[in-house]
Formats: sequence, structure tokens, C-alpha cells
Amino acid sequence: MKVTLRNTSILFYASIGNILVFGVLFLCLLGGYRGPLINILLAEYCLFFILALICFIRILMFFNEATAIVAAYTMFTGVLVISVIDNIFPRLLHDGYSNWLGILAEVISPLVAFRSFFIKASAVRAPFRFFGAGIGLVTLPRLLVMLIATNFNNELISITGDLGMLVVLLATCFILKRMVDFLRNGVEPPFEAANEQP
Repeated sequence: MKVTLRNTSILFYASIGNILVFGVLFLCLLGGYRGPLINILLAEYCLFFILALICFIRILMFFNEATAIVAAYTMFTGVLVISVIDNIFPRLLHDGYSNWLGILAEVISPLVAFRSFFIKASAVRAPFRFFGAGIGLVTLPRLLVMLIATNFNNELISITGDLGMLVVLLATCFILKRMVDFLRNGVEPPFEAANEQP
């Protein structure tokens, strides 16, 4: 997927629709509805999120961001793709591998949140930081519970996770909108290689 005005515009409008899908999913699950509509909406939500992450990787490469940042997003996307495949075909991976995959996702997510704050391209710096904050809201409370034996309230973890997902969805729209505006103005990307992160 190339970073073009057309592709980025399509993903931007799809990201707005994905916020609505998230809202419908949230209301259905809150109301206790467990029908086939939930599976269809969840599949669309996951597929779009993976496409958006692939677009983010291409945007980071477009701006010649550091390899460490691109690698963090690539690992995150790869683990999410495998997780979605494992959820669709539950017997594909053994139970032990599925558990390790979940732990790996919990470890890579803070890396993505951390690396999001080191993006140098001014056109997308703020939205990527917003995205990193959302990933941190989703991941850090669960990671804290996994590493430290506490009496953390499960409802609090659920609230921060839902709030984090909303931040991630809004940040996705923000990143894509900023990229559409950048491409529409016809400004060329910088051609020099960015400095590597330590």
C-alpha cells in the first residue's frame, strides 16, 4: 500500500466509520447482545485496524523515521495479525502458543507507545503521540496487573482499556487527516535519512 492521497483519503473516511463500529460494538456488548452481528463487526474492526497500522508503517517510512520506530510498529502489526488469525481459527495455534502470543502483545504494546513519542516529522508528530498515549492507556494497566500482584479493580482496567481504544481510534483519524492535508498541499517528503534512535 503506497502512501498516496487517494489511499490515505479512503482510509481516513473508513476510520470515521470504524469509530461508529466501535460504538455499536460497545453498546451491543454493554447490552449483552451476543449475536452474529458482533462477529461481523469485530472482524471489520480488526481488519481496518490492521490496514491502518500497515498505512502507519508506510507513513513512517515516507518520512524516513528511525528504524527503531518502524520496527516497533512492524512487530506490533505482525503480532496483531497473528492474534486475529488465531481468534478466527482457534485451533490453528496450540493453547501454549496463544498464551505466549498474548504476553508478546502486552510487551510490544508499551514499546509502540514509547517509540511514538520519538517521531520527528512535524506533520504527524502530535497525532502519533496521541496514538501512543492511547496504546499506553490500553496496555499499561493490564501490564501492571500482570507484573505486580495488586488488587486492581477489573472495572478500572476495563474503563482505561475502553478509553484507550477510543483515543487510539481518534488518533487514527487524526494521523490520516494530517497525512491527507500534507499530501494535498503537495509538499515533498524529506529525502535525508533520519538519525537512528538510541
